[in-house]
Amino acid sequence: MKLIFFVMLLTFVILGFFPSESFATILPEIIDSDMTIEELFIINHDLIIEKDVTVNILGFLDVKGLESNTTPPDGWAGPIDGNLINHGIIENKGTITVNTEFVNYGTLNNLGTISIACDAVFRNEGTIYGNDILVCDEQFVDATICSQYDDVRLEYSINDGKVLEMCKDSLSPDVIVSVYSEIDNRLTIEIPKKLVYAVDQDCNSQEVIVLIDDEEHFVMVENTPSSRIFTLDLFPGEHVIEFLGTFTLGDDVHQYCGEIYGYDSQFLSPKKQIENGRFSTSVRCNDGLELILKYDDSPACVTLETKQKLIQRGWVENSGTSMFCNHIGL
Repeated sequence: MKLIFFVMLLTFVILGFFPSESFATILPEIIDSDMTIEELFIINHDLIIEKDVTVNILGFLDVKGLESNTTPPDGWAGPIDGNLINHGIIENKGTITVNTEFVNYGTLNNLGTISIACDAVFRNEGTIYGNDILVCDEQFVDATICSQYDDVRLEYSINDGKVLEMCKDSLSPDVIVSVYSEIDNRLTIEIPKKLVYAVDQDCNSQEVIVLIDDEEHFVMVENTPSSRIFTLDLFPGEHVIEFLGTFTLGDDVHQYCGEIYGYDSQFLSPKKQIENGRFSTSVRCNDGLELILKYDDSPACVTLETKQKLIQRGWVENSGTSMFCNHIGL
């Protein structure tokens, strides 16, 4: 009887009831790492983890990185912070970045939930016990478009698709967005003007350049006092969209342009310009106003009539394009 049971068990193994390398050819499929997966077997111990994805772990991994349904060793359950995962599961645990949710690597009847970041896609390696076996492999990892930029959160809407990444260039007024669309689609996204500004040196509004996959495209733009709402059509597939601001080289227009911050005036107030890093002698005044410097070298913009009164009283002197106040604290 024992011999018959052993033969049956051996038959199950030979037929592939348990995980084997043959799964690689059963059901090849690319699944995006942002997708929520209800039940998951992971059979690879070289996980590269960087982008948010929520998965449910069914069972746990043994020291070889293969699925097992035996009782896990102590220490495999608890708050995960990138350092607590057993070293036997993942060879390079330094690549792991997860949140502090509690996860329990238990038996097949004990499901745990863990938020993981994966810079790659998951390869589908077939099924076992009716569940997908997915592998996150280093050879599928590519540098993301935002790896060299700062992440940013923007309001957007898209149907039958999703935004994968959003980031901004810290050195120029540009925003980069990657999206995936399953069908012909339309993306609407709102970008603050202080992130992507398009003005000349006199703060006159210019057009923002929009590139989709490195090609310039027409988009509909709705202006609000502090932002632009872009609406653009997309073909199915993955796309990289760049919103490129324009400004005069060598002149930091964000220091003095009211257009960027949603102000009705052409130039910001002298105080705002100074707070943004503008030198007092370089402050720009709106039409009909003249720049003077107070006794403490702080700038002020005054009307022509006020300027003339100050000259008549001998309280200011003309130095270049600015009027200097010698005796009063305007």
